[in-house]
Formats: sequence, structure tokens, C-alpha cells
Amino acid sequence: MKNMIKAVALSLSLAFIGSAAMGAGFALYEFSARGNAMGGAVMANKAEAASMAVNPALITELDGLQVQAGATFVAPASTTSFAAGLPAGGERDLKSKVFTLPNFYTTYKASEAVSLGLAVFSRFGLGGEYENPNPWLGSASAYKFDVQTISATPVVAAKVSDDISVAMGLEFMDISFSEDKYLNGTGAAPFSVEGDGMSWGGVFGISYKPEWAEKKLGFGLSYRTKTRQVLDGTLKAPSMGFANADVRGSVTLPDAVNLGVSYQFTPKFLIETGIIGTFWSSMDAIRIEVPTAAAAPAQGLMLIEQKDYKDVVRFNLGAEYALTDNWDIRGGYVFDQSPTNKGLMDTLVPVGDRHLFNLGLGYHRDNWGVDAAYTYLLGKKMNGTGHLPDGTAVPVKYTNGSSHMFGITFKYTFDVPLLRS
Repeated sequence: MKNMIKAVALSLSLAFIGSAAMGAGFALYEFSARGNAMGGAVMANKAEAASMAVNPALITELDGLQVQAGATFVAPASTTSFAAGLPAGGERDLKSKVFTLPNFYTTYKASEAVSLGLAVFSRFGLGGEYENPNPWLGSASAYKFDVQTISATPVVAAKVSDDISVAMGLEFMDISFSEDKYLNGTGAAPFSVEGDGMSWGGVFGISYKPEWAEKKLGFGLSYRTKTRQVLDGTLKAPSMGFANADVRGSVTLPDAVNLGVSYQFTPKFLIETGIIGTFWSSMDAIRIEVPTAAAAPAQGLMLIEQKDYKDVVRFNLGAEYALTDNWDIRGGYVFDQSPTNKGLMDTLVPVGDRHLFNLGLGYHRDNWGVDAAYTYLLGKKMNGTGHLPDGTAVPVKYTNGSSHMFGITFKYTFDVPLLRS
């Protein structure tokens, strides 16, 4: 299964990687250009193949065999001030880089009541590298880091009545992690760890569009389970006696619940608002276990990066208006809380709460369509406390957090007959 997922990802000819200034913590929400343009407020209104990433119950509304593929290109920026006023303290900027978040979806209407689908996308990602980390006390936290996930989610959705559809699916998530730091923050004692693993979880969704409201009103609800990831990898830390040691790491990625309410005011105009609750408190730490430590062969060693994240919510509002029979215009706004513990700030996610402003266009004709979107992410300043390797508490500040995001999606519908009428 792991090799299959990687093969699908490679077939997209794009790298799955997130940015350090994206969603709350390092959750990602850039699943389609239409969704981006509406701020992710696509839980309860019109269905597309990418609905599997937010509310898979919606795919019962799609006909034939649908294929959708696209990507979001992200250019983030942020500045971290770590232990300002101390020797080797001060602020550093993230290096300029463009990240790519691709996605692929396909759905098939097997019967009037049952639809099948497969989604391949990324729900978590983190990446960045700081300029001039040597010397800098922040490099004792991390000066270069990369978390990549690839999720493959097969889905079954069914209409249980004219008003209600339900869905469930499995999520197979492949994860890779790497982190580089200088243990004393002055360029000495380099520390590098990397690893990968796979785990699985589930997704459940429901869509309700009541007949009594002439289906102008829509409700959507979905839930994704948490996943505990166990990674096998290597550690290079010469100052600790590890030239190339085998290690095992673990991290629990959070579960989340999504709720959306939409209303079709006119045949041309719809609006939706929603909330996403992400239970980041399940991620208390990143643990790296060295089964046999060079310094104490019988004892082993456990390295713990304490996080103690908090649960957060993400509010969204989106609208779509049909300019013509072929052209749609969209817009949206998002407020995204940061789960970072202000008493345990580090260099990995250098941004506070976020405001996202979204615009987009869609063109559709006959069996095909294309969507485009632009998002500007503005991160709020955040002040708190971090810690030096000896445990000394120091001030940490995040400023200048922002991202420019450009999304593009292509979609096509094949007129394939029902498997069962």
C-alpha cells in the first residue's frame, strides 16, 4: 500500500510538501481551487470530486466518472526572534521558497444510491529553513525542518433518503520527517534526524439538504480520526556519540470535526459558513527513541520535544455567484487559530493566528472545467517563551507572517453508465 500511494503521488509529477505558514499548527486545507477561493466553505453546498477531502457524503450528487487534479503553490514568509538581547540571539527570516501542494480525486456513481471515490492529497505539512542560522540560539530548536504527508482515502457514499447522504472511508497516511539543529545554537554540535512511517485512520460524513427548504438550505458534517504515527529513521549527532544511529519516533496527529451550513439565495448565488475544530491537544510531544544509546548500551535514550498544543477552531465564510452560464466568481474569508503553546514556542511553526482572504474564478463547459484561486494569508504577531538547551526560558516572537497562494484545478466528467441501475 505504501508503494502504491507513493506511485500515485509521483504520477502527479509534483512534490507533496507543506509550508511553515499555512494552517493552524501544520494542518493543510488547500484541497481544490474552488475550495480555496471560498475559504474552505464547501461542506454543504455544490459537490465536486474534491468534496471527499472535506465532506465525502456530497459525492452522491455527482454523475458518471469524475476526475479532478490540481495544485496550490505557496510562497510563505515569516520572522522569528529568539532570545533577543543575548549573544547569538536575535531574529532570522525564513528563506524564500515556493512550495507545491498537489491533489488528485476521482469519483464514480455506481448506482442511483451509491457512489465510490478515491482522494489523494496532503492534510499535514511543514517545511522551512532559516537564513544565517550559524550562530543563532534559535537553531538549537531547529533551523531546517520538513514534515510531509500523503493521504490516500477510498470512500463509499450512499443516499439514505432524498434529503440525506452519508459516507465513510479509510485514510492511509504516509509521513516523512526531518529536522536539523545545532544543539548549542552557535554552529557546533550538529543534530540531524529523519524518518518515515505509515498509519491509518477513518473519515465519516453526512449531508442534509431538506426537501421542505426546496434544497436551498444545506448542512454538512464530517469527522476525521486522529492518527498515531510511528516513524523509523536515523539520527546523526556526533557530540552525543551517534554517527548514524537507528531511531524510532512517534507523534499523534489530531482528529478534527467540520460543520458547514449553506443557503442558495438565488439560482446564481450561494453562501456558506462553517467551523472546523481540530483537537491538537493530542499532540503533546514529538518523541525520538534511540533503542541502544552509545553512551549507555543497556539503557537506550528517549529524546522528547515538548509541544503541549491546544485545541483550536477555524471559522470560514464563502460565497459563489454565477456571472454567466459558464463563469463563476468566488470569494471567502477565514480566521484560523494557532494551537502553539505560548510557554513552549520554538522555530517550527513561526506564525500566530491567521486571517485568510480569498478570491477565485471558475469556468465550466460541457464535461470539463477549470478553477483558479488566490489567497493572501496574514499572520498575527505572537509573543511568548521558548527554552535554551539548558532549560533557560527566553523570549520568542513571531512577526511578518504571510503567504501568497495560487491554486489551479482541472476537472473532467466521463459519461460512464451506472454499474447497477
